[in-house]
Amino acid sequence: MQGVEGETFDAGRMGAYTIEKDPTRDNGLRIVMGPFTVYNKDNVEAASK
Repeated sequence: MQGVEGETFDAGRMGAYTIEKDPTRDNGLRIVMGPFTVYNKDNVEAASK
């Protein structure tokens, strides 16, 4: 594994993931491990339990 953009890897029972460019950093890479969650006043209390 080289840890470069476009590379995929298997994380066991968590599944397979792909390294992608992080749009928030010029030279950054990221691995998205699930859908993003938007917290607001209606769901923030449930998230802390």
